[in-house]
Amino acid sequence: MNITRFSYADPSKDISPPETAIQRAEKRKWLYATDDPVACAAIAEKLGESCRRGKTISYAELGRNISFRLSKISDGQKYVIDIQNGSRISLVDQQILDEFLCFLSLQSVKGASILASANVIDPANLRSAPNGFFETARILGYMQADNARIPGRPVDRNAEMKNLMFWQSELQKVYAWFKAH
Repeated sequence: MNITRFSYADPSKDISPPETAIQRAEKRKWLYATDDPVACAAIAEKLGESCRRGKTISYAELGRNISFRLSKISDGQKYVIDIQNGSRISLVDQQILDEFLCFLSLQSVKGASILASANVIDPANLRSAPNGFFETARILGYMQADNARIPGRPVDRNAEMKNLMFWQSELQKVYAWFKAH
């Protein structure tokens, strides 16, 4: 398992990601996100609704009642995310949703300079932002990966706090944008 940490971008500064990161993301080979535009639109709608309410949404709630047709998962046949115990999803299903969220965040960065995926949480890990958000921020150029969290070494609590502050700042930007539009 590859565990990485992310460097912090100061939320008090109005920064934009390097254009090259956005260009790389646009050229990215998406496994799922471009495979099912209907599911992508349904996820975007649920994400937008929760943002307009100023409420986070869990991965399970985001994926609930969405039928995917993904050539790489079910040969284009209907695929529904398995929600376990009413609130948990599998790692594979979370990875599918994370890719859709990264794709939608690419669109939201280009159109509104916000990381829309900041609104999605993992209720099992409420003490920190979901790793999918940080991966999206890295892909889109808002953060750089570093290897500060190495198995067997102490966790850098200062870096964790900065990452949490970055996530909270982005979440507030998302809510402000949806409130204004």
